[in-house]
Amino acid sequence: MTLRELPLSDFHRSCGARMGVFCGWEMPLYYRSIREEYFACTNSCGLFDISHLGKFFLRGKEATPFLDYATCRKVSEIKEGRGKYIFFLNWRGGIVDGATLFREKEEEWLLISNAGAREKLFRWLDYLIKTNKWEVEIEDVTEKKALFAIQGPEAAVIAKELFQVSGDNWPKFSFRKFPPGFQVTHLAFSKEDGFEIMSDVSLGSGLWEKL
Repeated sequence: MTLRELPLSDFHRSCGARMGVFCGWEMPLYYRSIREEYFACTNSCGLFDISHLGKFFLRGKEATPFLDYATCRKVSEIKEGRGKYIFFLNWRGGIVDGATLFREKEEEWLLISNAGAREKLFRWLDYLIKTNKWEVEIEDVTEKKALFAIQGPEAAVIAKELFQVSGDNWPKFSFRKFPPGFQVTHLAFSKEDGFEIMSDVSLGSGLWEKL
């Protein structure tokens, strides 16, 4: 099996990262030790390369009603710049998988899924769109976008230094955009505070160095 590589795989290796495989991706597992990095995250801030996560854009004049149809949440109530964790359902009402969904514009959405669910979700959504002739376009941008996460008590301090904004008035599950092409979401899947930063691959190495 050919392994997929993160945009910064060569950089991670050159810095001595211990590499491993997850869902077909070669990834940095840790640098010094798992213990040290755990305490860095809980006591100060940890930095994660999560570019392996599935990333899709859904666009079209029926994108919002389609997502209302395909999920168990009324996503049409989500405001622009905000997001929710949602579940996609099969014909029997069972769960296909979960993902985070963000409203970019009136009829444009960003979907971020677990790496293991990427192909399954894409096939399912593409099938629903084509079978029911929804006027929706789905684009897989997983390998075009870098995605990093900072998590820990100092994450908000770092975000403020980089983007001159405060996390105090930045609601969870909301995002903001900053030049030259960063989308920053106040979100973390740990008990700590955190932010996820997405950019084109071309901006990834410079962003990682700053972080």
